[in-house]
Amino acid sequence: MYHVMFQPFTDVDWSFFGWLNEGPLTLSFFLHGLIVLPMFFIYFQEKKRLKNEQENDGE
Repeated sequence: MYHVMFQPFTDVDWSFFGWLNEGPLTLSFFLHGLIVLPMFFIYFQEKKRLKNEQENDGE
């Protein structure tokens, strides 16, 4: 028998933590989607706000 990287999710009752433990990248994708990607939006939003404040202070 050979070892496969991905196996079907076969829990009897669905659980969130079982889903996170499903594969080698599931937890990484979840954490990046929840934490890292929103940080990019926050960064550019704050950068734009600071630029606008600097322009308004110069007037």
